[in-house]
Amino acid sequence: MVTLVFAVGMIFLYFIFSQLNPWACALIQAQVQAPITPPTYRTVLEVVNLEPRLSHFSDILKHLPGVQEILQDRHRELTLFVPTNEAFDNSHDLLRSHLLDVPGGVEGLIRYHIIPWPIISTKLLCIPTLPTLLLPESLNGPQRLTITLEPSGLSVDGHAHIGPRSVSAENGQVHLVDAVLQPPEKSVVELVMDLPLSSFGWVMHALSFSGIQSDLDKVRFTGTFLVPSNWAFLQLGSRRLHRLFSTSGRNELRSILAAHFIPNQTLYSNAYYQHEPQDIVHNRKKELCPSGVRWFHLATLQPNVTHRVQVLRLAGLIEMLVDGYVPIHQRDLTARNGVVHVVDSLLAK
Repeated sequence: MVTLVFAVGMIFLYFIFSQLNPWACALIQAQVQAPITPPTYRTVLEVVNLEPRLSHFSDILKHLPGVQEILQDRHRELTLFVPTNEAFDNSHDLLRSHLLDVPGGVEGLIRYHIIPWPIISTKLLCIPTLPTLLLPESLNGPQRLTITLEPSGLSVDGHAHIGPRSVSAENGQVHLVDAVLQPPEKSVVELVMDLPLSSFGWVMHALSFSGIQSDLDKVRFTGTFLVPSNWAFLQLGSRRLHRLFSTSGRNELRSILAAHFIPNQTLYSNAYYQHEPQDIVHNRKKELCPSGVRWFHLATLQPNVTHRVQVLRLAGLIEMLVDGYVPIHQRDLTARNGVVHVVDSLLAK
């Protein structure tokens, strides 16, 4: 019943947005239908090397023959987000930081800018996350970046805005961005610990008090964290909270938190990895903006607790439900070892 309500709601919103608000539709269309240079017989690498505004990126590629080979390969089809020279000037400290000290750090940074299939600007509007060519050992799939629509237009990872010009090369698409993309450095727990205290203070305290945070660091957790907000904890009432955060209730609190961690299964709103990469849209021949419903059974760290997650999608409109009734209201917070989604109800009480 809840699934039906969400589906009807999504259709209604889509109708309202597309039919009753033509001005908003025209605005978004103008934002994402950026001028595209006519298709060229040049490869992505050649496009970058010939553009003066991309000379910094081009200079870095000269030291990465493996990446050059990928961008020059006419049998591949890919997308490249290229930071402009100004973007590199503004990120000077980033390039001089630990990325230069870690073996393969710069190559990993550049690979994070490459998507394994060609995507034009209009398609980016309905794709919440995209896989990159960066394959970190801490993940059971490629590191993904996020695409969001903001008042100023489309952005990558919430801070790099996609420029008004894209280039169609022989082997893919080139999009200019105004910031250097940086792969996530924080784990799922570290990411949550940096969220606003006003919204996630209870789970921060719970992670530390229960001892589960240190245990996750020891086992090198990879997967999905369905993080409960403050509201999720407050629904328990003051008496129950007092018990959980006491010495006698510590194990119970730990069990509740364990039911929110899903190991070895990384579920994004549009991709799923289980041990071996199984990308929902990894095959570029598939529709990048599909519609329909998919179900995923996700086992948690708590024995005998499994969640059934539904992903309802109508092109760019996506809703995720846990166990049929708990909506995910903030999704796809990417980390170096997985992904975080926010729920407003505890999934085990």
